[in-house]
Amino acid sequence: MDILTVIVIISTICRMKAIILENIRSLNNVGAIIRTADAAGFDRVVCIGYTPTPPRKEITKTALGAENWVPWEYYEKIEDAINTYREQ
Repeated sequence: MDILTVIVIISTICRMKAIILENIRSLNNVGAIIRTADAAGFDRVVCIGYTPTPPRKEITKTALGAENWVPWEYYEKIEDAINTYREQ
């Protein structure tokens, strides 16, 4: 299942805008995406697999505090995220 399919599934099930980060290695990129999610009005950031999660100094440096405002969640597998949102 590709990431675009997952985004459509979560958006359809929950009626929310979420950014899905699957297996992103760069702490700085994760921080920048969280900052962008905050600016663009997304409801949450979902980290999957080995994507790093806050609190980490490298994420905080690029997120500029947005990691404290944008809710984020972590799931080991993308299927776990989909199942969680289906249950809501």
